[in-house]
Amino acid sequence: MGRPFPNWFRYGIPAVFFSLGTWQVYRLNRKQDLIRDLERGLSRAALKLTNVPIDLESLRFRRLKLYGTPNCMSPIFLGPRGARDLDVDFAMSFILPFQMADGTVLVDYGRVPRGREGEIRLEEKPYVEVMLDREEKKSIAVSENDPAEGRWSYRDVEAMAKHYGCQPIIFRRISRRTEEIPIAGPPQIDIPNRHFEYIVTWYLMSAATFALGFLRR
Repeated sequence: MGRPFPNWFRYGIPAVFFSLGTWQVYRLNRKQDLIRDLERGLSRAALKLTNVPIDLESLRFRRLKLYGTPNCMSPIFLGPRGARDLDVDFAMSFILPFQMADGTVLVDYGRVPRGREGEIRLEEKPYVEVMLDREEKKSIAVSENDPAEGRWSYRDVEAMAKHYGCQPIIFRRISRRTEEIPIAGPPQIDIPNRHFEYIVTWYLMSAATFALGFLRR
């Protein structure tokens, strides 16, 4: 059976793991409350913006209406990315500079399935309904961007803004209509929430170390 574990291991280590699991339960409840509050905020009327916003943090998780004009002469096709949810292998994100009253921002209008670029149609409205988006980190499997050649593999907002003379701000168009090209997504809250995984991990570690200490008495 081997030498018995000391009491600090038999009881202390499981207690530490149990405490960490309980802390994650608290964090999970807080995160779920936050997500519910933010989702209720999506039901509020969209905030109208005619100028380039300055206080971006206050606009996060808000529906917005940007008033201005898209520059269709400078499209950005970003990708390709897997798009099994669209019943196709790959799609490109369709991004345009968007001219507002006092400057230009970037708007991701949605995804275009490969081969359907000729079906792109933009609504003839003085505004586009959006939510604030963010840039993404380059993964190892993604190739480098080449602005000079118009090749964009990942969303580097700073580089895009510099190349197209925009503010380094990107929004994503929101829409529940799936028959239009580009295909946008509905308004949603995108906050990482892995606390349940951590709860299971810490409680299993607590049970395992307690059982090990019990067997090595």
